[in-house]
Amino acid sequence: MNKIISLAINDLRNITRDNILKYFFFAIPILFILLLIFMLPLLIKQFLILREYTDFVVLFFVLEIPMIIGFVVSFVMLDEKDERVFTALRVMPISLTQFLFYRLFFSIFFSFIFIFLILYFNNLYDISLIYIVLSSFLFSLITPIVILVEVSFASNKVTGFTLFKGLNFIAFIPIISFFVNLKLSWLFAIVPTFLPMQTLYLSINKVFSVWYFVTSIIYSMAIILLLSLIFKRKVYYQ
Repeated sequence: MNKIISLAINDLRNITRDNILKYFFFAIPILFILLLIFMLPLLIKQFLILREYTDFVVLFFVLEIPMIIGFVVSFVMLDEKDERVFTALRVMPISLTQFLFYRLFFSIFFSFIFIFLILYFNNLYDISLIYIVLSSFLFSLITPIVILVEVSFASNKVTGFTLFKGLNFIAFIPIISFFVNLKLSWLFAIVPTFLPMQTLYLSINKVFSVWYFVTSIIYSMAIILLLSLIFKRKVYYQ
């Protein structure tokens, strides 16, 4: 436990040392929360047409959180990749599996907290607490997927930023599924964000799909496991 706390403190120190990462990790999520609580309700009063799209605005804010947290943590790990920290783990008392589990848990934890706060304090929908918790967990699992793709396939921060822009675009593609018929909507199910978005959309509208929830967890965990193996092969054993 002390080892985990030390690692977490060191990670937070690394993040706060870089002004850009600090801004993305703390300021943007807090800004999203404030916008959803205060600004969006005011805009809806001024522009009533926005009321028809508030579901999708909430989805945007919630989905962007794990993407941003993943972006920040992946940049920390890209620095470690350049410094060959992962190679050094071979002779350290902590194994790569333990380190990777900690780092992914660290990112999931902060994603969950920020998503929970956004959904809990939103002034647009009265969402059940259990729905908020479950939806927050689903979306937080997107974070390690972003991290593992970034660190496994980006050679440096420049390519990492370019890759992130592509991942961010792909993550939002399933939004189209809400504007097509049910059969066509499942064409977007290959994207890991599809099922969390569907689950939250139903939760906002007072419905919860256990099937979506369970399937989303299984699919996300399968992708995380696969990417972890790729990470070990491309980064740890290089």
